[in-house]
Amino acid sequence: MAAQHFILATAGHVDHGKSALVKALTGIDPDRLPEEKARGITIDLGFAHLELAAPHPGPLPVGRGEGDQRAGEGRSTFDCGIVDVPGHEDFVKNMVAGVGSIDLALFIVAADDGWMPQTEEHLQILTYLGVTRAVVALTSSAETASRAGVNAGTGKSVFTNGWQMSTGPVISSEISWMMP
Repeated sequence: MAAQHFILATAGHVDHGKSALVKALTGIDPDRLPEEKARGITIDLGFAHLELAAPHPGPLPVGRGEGDQRAGEGRSTFDCGIVDVPGHEDFVKNMVAGVGSIDLALFIVAADDGWMPQTEEHLQILTYLGVTRAVVALTSSAETASRAGVNAGTGKSVFTNGWQMSTGPVISSEISWMMP
């Protein structure tokens, strides 16, 4: 069974659920430092691994440029290394270190907050570094989803200004990430 290997990094504003989404997807809590647990925010890079079945056999398009495909037939899994980056402006240097050579950005935006300053800053950094592919996850807790009437369709209106990346559909997720 052949695997397609790639690196994905989270991106987005502080408290939008980046680490919680990584934990929900992988079962691995990327916030490992005692200070991160105490403050409820990511300070340093966190890491996780995810293996997914490929949707179809054949070469899978992953990379930084248009038409960039890694050769090979019959690939059956995506083997994904995940870098969880801090969203707080005080830790932007750590964010830059984490996204330096990724294949794909996982852009997280909270449904109740929408596009925020660090969301924009992360977009600018990724654009500057040449990242051209992203998946957008619109996150919400059960409470904010019902209050805002959130679904995958409503998230598309969040991305109307300056978006220069190639994205698939906006994915809506319901996870809990706020501190108790």
